[in-house]
Amino acid sequence: MTAFPPISITPYWQALNESMIALVDRVPDEQFNWSPAPDEWNFRGVFLHVAGSRHHWLANAVRDGADTPDFVRLGQTRDGLKDQLAAS
Repeated sequence: MTAFPPISITPYWQALNESMIALVDRVPDEQFNWSPAPDEWNFRGVFLHVAGSRHHWLANAVRDGADTPDFVRLGQTRDGLKDQLAAS
């Protein structure tokens, strides 16, 4: 396995995460399940995908030792979704 040197991404990750969480608050309630086409993901699905991808990355690539939460169930409300994004 190739060892890669550490990189300092913490400030960028924090800014990205804060922006993503702020974006959740910008989506009106009646548009959370909106998608551009029937076969496209809606806003909620995109946010859940981001949270889930990061949870899985931490568990499988970083191996942080934490179990991946049931982010789909926990992210169904606006606050729950923001919590899952923050936790990931």
